[in-house]
Amino acid sequence: MYDSLEIVDSDLAASKHNITLQPRYSSLAMEEIDIHVSSTELPPLADLASIWQNLQSHSDHYFFTSWSWIGCWLESLPKSVSPFLLMAQSAGRIVGLGVFVAKSRRQIKIFETPALYLNSTGDPHLDEVTIEYNGLLADRFRATAVIEKMLSFLFHSQAYRCNELFIHGSIDGQKIQSAIPANTRFLENREGVCYSVDLDSLKTSKQDYLATLSPSRRYHIRRSIKEYAKLGSLALVAAQSEGEAIFFLEELRKFHQAYWEKKGSAGAFANLFFYEFIHRMVKTRFADGVVQLLRINAGNRPIGYLLNFVYQGHVYQYQSGFDYAVCKKYNSPGYVSHLYGVEYNLKVGHRIYDYMAGESNYKKSMGKPMSVLSWQVVQRNLVTFRVEDFIRSTVHVLRKILRKT
Repeated sequence: MYDSLEIVDSDLAASKHNITLQPRYSSLAMEEIDIHVSSTELPPLADLASIWQNLQSHSDHYFFTSWSWIGCWLESLPKSVSPFLLMAQSAGRIVGLGVFVAKSRRQIKIFETPALYLNSTGDPHLDEVTIEYNGLLADRFRATAVIEKMLSFLFHSQAYRCNELFIHGSIDGQKIQSAIPANTRFLENREGVCYSVDLDSLKTSKQDYLATLSPSRRYHIRRSIKEYAKLGSLALVAAQSEGEAIFFLEELRKFHQAYWEKKGSAGAFANLFFYEFIHRMVKTRFADGVVQLLRINAGNRPIGYLLNFVYQGHVYQYQSGFDYAVCKKYNSPGYVSHLYGVEYNLKVGHRIYDYMAGESNYKKSMGKPMSVLSWQVVQRNLVTFRVEDFIRSTVHVLRKILRKT
């Protein structure tokens, strides 16, 4: 299905390939060298870890395209899913990487069309782990050219046929749009604003985080803190060991599930793949410092838990669980927990506290818009896609009419 992998003196530090790591190269030299793209089945994860980590050391990327996330995701995927590796090389050195899953998509409930998914599977159950800040891993000196070459390969290679490419939670919207191959089109299914707290700015201005919030939000939080203080002093505790982190995670899960089940929803942890993925992440990455589990107490009673990922000073608020039965009135464990989470990460010297994509009230009132992610599709210019667009737009109009009648 895929082109053969040809590597000459590349970054892949795997002895069976007789390849060794090479020193970094200058941007000037890169400009004069062609980029060659190939695809292959995934090498052993230990080998892939070496090349991935080597490239990420000289690329602009986020936690979700670091090996910490990608490696854990690949380790967690069921055997029924067969990802492949796309690799861009220049002068025998790797300058671009991406993991793709091929999965046919049904159009208009009739036609099957071959699709590819970047760092995801196309299976909603498996993709509930929710990648954000997604993109191709590319050398920072030639990122635009690398992305263009890799996209061109996906749509023009004779080895297989790709009619559409899905990039969920992309941070590279403009780069992708400007690099799409000839005879394809770029679509954005939706956008998501990431509301965040600029910890560096707070540190420089020596401003209290609570003071940056609206008067009504400050009043709301202070009233809750006063109520919780009747149970004892409020304090934040950070997990200090893998065992303690797993314990915090289990308590977080209980609070999380209780809240969502009461609302008639299954809750994220009801998804076995999600549950096992998060446990694997905590067990295998806590020692690296990229997993942060926090507990906020009122006296001896936990009111909330936060699961964050920390990477290069950027704190990604990934999951949470709060006790909504602490008291009968003025009970806002989520707002109070995030206040303490922000203050803790400010104190330890991180740069950004990111509530991630979404329009929830707490995100909008506790942070400010700092990034925009998009859920993108690159498609061939095919009649079937135009027909699909027409049917969808017609159905949308009819639904609006019916709602008004």
